[in-house]
Amino acid sequence: MRTKGSGLVVVVAAALTAVLALSGCGAVAGGAAGQAVERGGDPAADRTARTLSAAEVEANAKVRLPPGTVLLSTSFQSALDWHLTAMFRFPAGELPRFLADSGFPQPEPGLRAVRDTAHSTSDTWRPDQAVTVSGVEQLSEPVDGVFRSLLLDLDRPDEVTGYLVAFTT
Repeated sequence: MRTKGSGLVVVVAAALTAVLALSGCGAVAGGAAGQAVERGGDPAADRTARTLSAAEVEANAKVRLPPGTVLLSTSFQSALDWHLTAMFRFPAGELPRFLADSGFPQPEPGLRAVRDTAHSTSDTWRPDQAVTVSGVEQLSEPVDGVFRSLLLDLDRPDEVTGYLVAFTT
């Protein structure tokens, strides 16, 4: 049996739910917004570039940095999707393990998969200056939803400098 005014309660509850959903309050279940919240907050609040730790680079870009890796620069920007760049150096003997542990195929000699323009917040980001390079582009087959490009600067025989770009769409 319906009581007088029960229809009004339903309308008010529906309106309140709509207002809360549009204002961003309340719980978000899954989807891109849920993923952004899990990464560290309101997607609209994180649009400026910030630096990342090695653990954050590994988690976001789905890579495993080898022992002895030195992070030289990072940048991370996000809204609904995100864009990450990282420049790092590691011992040359660790290259096969880095590729295998990170799920990269064998790099293609001469492929410039990353360019200077991919990262604008660092004075040291200069992949275009590398002479001997190999690269990997994982743009048609993302790894766990993450698209990745990697340029390996092989100019120094004892160490590799990696330029990584990873993003979601």
